[in-house]
Amino acid sequence: MNFNNPSTGISSLENTTYQASFKIKKKLPEGQSLAILGSIPEMGNWKQVRCQMRWTEGDVWVTEKPVVTHKYYLTYKYAIVSNRETIISWERGINRIADFAILPPLTAGATSYESTPTKKVELKDEWEVYFIFLSVLNPNEAGTDEICVQENETAGPRFTEHWMEKKLTDVDWIKLKYGKDVKPWFELIKIKNE
Repeated sequence: MNFNNPSTGISSLENTTYQASFKIKKKLPEGQSLAILGSIPEMGNWKQVRCQMRWTEGDVWVTEKPVVTHKYYLTYKYAIVSNRETIISWERGINRIADFAILPPLTAGATSYESTPTKKVELKDEWEVYFIFLSVLNPNEAGTDEICVQENETAGPRFTEHWMEKKLTDVDWIKLKYGKDVKPWFELIKIKNE
């Protein structure tokens, strides 16, 4: 099964087991830790702290154990907790989105568990920062075009202008999106999530 190709259909995506590990850097005072809450039962359905994180060298927090689910799409957010269950504060901004169907697998191949395909993924986040990944294809381009992404000035200064880069990629969803191997324009924009 090709995990990067959503054309396999929703039913096969939901019949896959996803093992997701999360990583984020955050300095916290002693007695506080991080947890992840989200839109699935394994993450407490936004109501209960079920997904604890542990501190590692360099103030990098990692999930104590992978989040195992059959849901290929979920929303989540980090929270600062005390006593491993009392929420002190939430990460500011919009909820994060994890789409396991398009994330690259952590390992080259899938493992099998009770005849159900398993996909392992790792999400490396930054505190109160989110990323927007853009791809644009101009099928009639002459090869000399340039594309620049600029912020909407009325929204306030969030990022500077970004010149998109044109390159080949081996991501299967790009081929699915455009119907063939193409060389689209790419840009990854990092925005403070406030």
